[in-house]
Amino acid sequence: MAKRRTPGSGYARQEKNGTWTALYPKHPASGYYVKRGFATEAAAARWLAELDARKVARYDIAGGEQTLETLIDRWLDRQEQRVKAGKLKRRSWNDYDFKLGYARDLLGHHRISSLMPDHIDDAMAIIGRALAETTTRQIRALLHRILEDARRRRYIESNPVIVERGIAAARQAPKRLTMTETRAVLRAAQGSFYELAWWLVFTLGLRAGEVCGLRRSDIDFDARTVRIEETIADDRGNPVTSTPKTKNSIRLLPLPAALVPMVEHHLAWLDRRAKEGIRRGQWQASARLFPGRGGKPFNTTSLYHQLQRLCDR
Repeated sequence: MAKRRTPGSGYARQEKNGTWTALYPKHPASGYYVKRGFATEAAAARWLAELDARKVARYDIAGGEQTLETLIDRWLDRQEQRVKAGKLKRRSWNDYDFKLGYARDLLGHHRISSLMPDHIDDAMAIIGRALAETTTRQIRALLHRILEDARRRRYIESNPVIVERGIAAARQAPKRLTMTETRAVLRAAQGSFYELAWWLVFTLGLRAGEVCGLRRSDIDFDARTVRIEETIADDRGNPVTSTPKTKNSIRLLPLPAALVPMVEHHLAWLDRRAKEGIRRGQWQASARLFPGRGGKPFNTTSLYHQLQRLCDR
């Protein structure tokens, strides 16, 4: 069992073989920990206390003498406050933390007063060999944003990150299904649990997250409407409930008359599936129109994979 400690959020746990494992967060709320094994609890506690002391000492360094890693951590701390105030989505914060991790690894040890454009360009070249062009450009933009904030705070005289304005990555035109291909996909999905999902995608133009976020209560048979006000977002492989992409994405759509019998059939099928799962103790209560295995939230990634299989078929 984990033993919590103060003042940090790191902790030590005892393993079955009697040894101790100490875990210390790489950054608050990131979900990623530095781990190290120890023979005794006291040794694990000393290591955690040492990391606390290093963190405090690092944050005492101000101005241009602080490292880029410290600057990034402070910036993320401020974004964390925006998340708590409801001004930034947790998913966006996780995305910032994930992408800035690449910059931390390559440039984090540099003091920001000594950073030069060549340092940034060299790091971006390495990152660009591992990641997509769009992701690499987003990391550069984040670094520019953070160091521009440091310039405004007078930590540095100029921003070493050069962002070329007006140059966007070449985008391939989206490949749209023809009417014949659409009919073929719907035929391939016929009889499956998610047949209705694809009809809603093709007739109402729903996004994957909107389909996965649909609740039974969002269907109004009397008014023949479908309300879109929740989505399922993919947070590093974990489905989390979120809000639609923009305010205009919260909308009321007409339910085609041809789909009403299909919706009724789907709900009846879902009730039988839930009843059988509850009897076996393998189902959790779910209000979703398209729950995943055991009633758990259905991930958008799974929907994309199913589409790929349908297209291949």
